[in-house]
Amino acid sequence: MKIYLSLGSNIDDKLYYLKTAISELQKQVGKLISHSKIYETEPWRFQSTNSFFNMLVVFESSLMPPELLNKIHIIENKLKRTSKNYTDRTIDIDIIFYGNEIFRSEKLQIPHIHAHERKFVLEPLNEIAPDFIHPLFNVDIRTLLKICQDKTKILQLTKKKLIL
Repeated sequence: MKIYLSLGSNIDDKLYYLKTAISELQKQVGKLISHSKIYETEPWRFQSTNSFFNMLVVFESSLMPPELLNKIHIIENKLKRTSKNYTDRTIDIDIIFYGNEIFRSEKLQIPHIHAHERKFVLEPLNEIAPDFIHPLFNVDIRTLLKICQDKTKILQLTKKKLIL
């Protein structure tokens, strides 16, 4: 299954945390298929003097959503993520899409419930999958980005993709 994950870091060595998260995901989740460039963004829904580095990655994985979430939590803990709320963090890994599937449980909602509201998700996703159709809204990513009301600043940091 193709899975779309949003990665973000806004403290310490942000690039290190993104690269290490991708490396750990390759070990524990599956094969990296694609990734966006890195974007520098303002915090979303909280105040901080630390900007984020955000990107989108696509993996091929056979893990089911609950197992995938468990692996993500293991990786976040390994990279010293201490908070699950809107605060500064070393790493944040969100499941945005799990193929075209819709999954709902007490601990997990896929598609991610805020993906369509976040430019830091939509901009990198539009870079690598503009024609992907959101399974709940039946609208492509390109259109979701155009109608997104998020006013936070976003700047493409890298002109080239990361060498992993």
